[in-house]
Amino acid sequence: MCCSSSSSSSSSSSSSSSSRASASNDNLRLQAAPAVAAAAAWAAGSAGSSATAELLQAAGFCWLQREGQHAALAAAIALPVRAIEAALNLTCRVLQEVLDTSRYMPSTAPCSSSSSSASGSGSSSNDESSASITCHVQQRSAAGSSHGCGDVVPQQQEHQLLLNMLLELWAMVIVQISLLAGDISCHRFSLSALTALLDTIPEESNDLLLVIQRSLLQPVLLQLLPHFQQVAVDLGSTSSSNGSSSVWISLSKLLMLLLADGDDAHLARAFALLSSSKPSLLLPSFEAAVRCYATWHSDSSPDADPGVVSTYVSYVARVATTDPASLRMLVSRSAGQQPAAQQLLNQLFALQLSCLKCALRAVNATPAADAFDAVADTVCCVRRTCQIVIKALLEQHEQLPANSSTTSSGNGVDTAYATSGLSAGASSQEQAAAAAHPATTGVQAAAQWVALLSRSLFVEAAALEALHQPQQAATSGADDAAQQPEAGDIQRALGWCASCVGALKCVCVVDLPPGVLQALREQHAAALALLGGLVDDSAAAAARRTVQQLLADMQQGRLAQQLRSLVQAVMARLPLNTACNNPGCVSLAQRSELVLVGGKGCVCGRCRVARYCCKACQVEHWPWHKAPCKETRKPATAAAASVK
Repeated sequence: MCCSSSSSSSSSSSSSSSSRASASNDNLRLQAAPAVAAAAAWAAGSAGSSATAELLQAAGFCWLQREGQHAALAAAIALPVRAIEAALNLTCRVLQEVLDTSRYMPSTAPCSSSSSSASGSGSSSNDESSASITCHVQQRSAAGSSHGCGDVVPQQQEHQLLLNMLLELWAMVIVQISLLAGDISCHRFSLSALTALLDTIPEESNDLLLVIQRSLLQPVLLQLLPHFQQVAVDLGSTSSSNGSSSVWISLSKLLMLLLADGDDAHLARAFALLSSSKPSLLLPSFEAAVRCYATWHSDSSPDADPGVVSTYVSYVARVATTDPASLRMLVSRSAGQQPAAQQLLNQLFALQLSCLKCALRAVNATPAADAFDAVADTVCCVRRTCQIVIKALLEQHEQLPANSSTTSSGNGVDTAYATSGLSAGASSQEQAAAAAHPATTGVQAAAQWVALLSRSLFVEAAALEALHQPQQAATSGADDAAQQPEAGDIQRALGWCASCVGALKCVCVVDLPPGVLQALREQHAAALALLGGLVDDSAAAAARRTVQQLLADMQQGRLAQQLRSLVQAVMARLPLNTACNNPGCVSLAQRSELVLVGGKGCVCGRCRVARYCCKACQVEHWPWHKAPCKETRKPATAAAASVK
């Protein structure tokens, strides 16, 4: 309900505005008192007074902390722990209902000045974040009073402002509820309330979302995730209950919402935590979240839009690209033979591969015209991560030999391609033999990232092929022209494929036989030439008739098949022992790719190197793996015969 204009002076308006702000703060404290009392009641159970203090501190109720009323509140409420747990469970339910209801409240225009203050507080404390929310509310109130609303803010807008002011405090309270509660239903409702909180913030209030994301980042990653590690382990066991699975699904969505719509500073801070954590904690949890949520989304809602999962996955894939310095530091520690860093780098590899699998699943489930848009962000982020890691590994390789005369031109991948005689001349072979073991390990580590880079091209080829395939579910009587992609879509798709093929020239850094390397170069040059001609043609495609001709040229040149053939040729020569070697594999079973292919029966029985998730993937990939497998097996057979 809009209010009428007031005829009072500006000074009286300012005074009434201040009194309203003071009254609002008093109301907030009165409304928060029951929650504080319920939290303090944990001291009456097994949690102890320290847990009560932590809960109050996380909630930000500083006026009670200063007055030292924790013990008084704990003594006043003497309820058993189960009763308090039930009360907290109900509190989370109520909060979730409030948040769901607020979706239908009319939103207001965001304040432009509040965005800058929020974006600059990436490393601020919780108190600073609370202050920024308070400032945000005050500015929004001032903006509302200056746009024809007089001295009184509309009731619905005031309720929304009060809710926004409480959101960050409530988020921290819910985290502590999840940590303190023992009942699995309370875990489920508390996590659901957190995801609802992040999901409810309107798109125009992105500054408020960033503030809450930054406040939750460390508590969720460093407190909540270790608390739920056993839940993740239980997912792979037959004894996993429906309750623990639902808890992990909620936690999976929460992890991805922590990164959703985040700016580069927020994502860089997140990756700094990931790359400096214990190897068994954060990166595996994000990979499990990606795999779990994508599987649950497709199984529970077969007709749901796969673009929702693709959007979440793209933020997870992007997190490693926003802080290249931390990523290069991780590679440097790994090249220095630090076991923890090597394990983290392998886990980052598995995470990026899981993101690509989700992208390929999205291609298979997305209408043809939207296939490339659904996966473009994810594939580009994975490709960028691969390029950063490969360049860092090559720089480590060049720096380790003390007498190396190789100079860098500033681009690690381009330098590697220019000095591609690594395996051609005798002098290069002698230098490689004389180099330190870490350098050889660095080249071997680069090989798996080259394989991952080629796998991203496989996803792009699948999406490119979908562009000129008729839609599976065309409506009766629909215009065929309406189902065709636009010229701009084709041009972007061809440009992305050309970029990925161009990046694959770094395959020359891998130690391959000269004949194999030459064949790969010829195949690479042919694909690049075909793409170059089609990109030029697509730039001139304006009319739909021309678009159809361009699609016909792509089919006639067998572009998608040629790109997939290049990927298969590269991956066949770079067998992986940390992932399924079939580039068309979309299995997200188990919580990690490393676990999926970690069994004794997953390794190829002939070469004992390549691994597969199942027999079907091994059979499908055998035509490409057959020749390298036999070549790998011959030296082993000869060595065994010489021993006899």
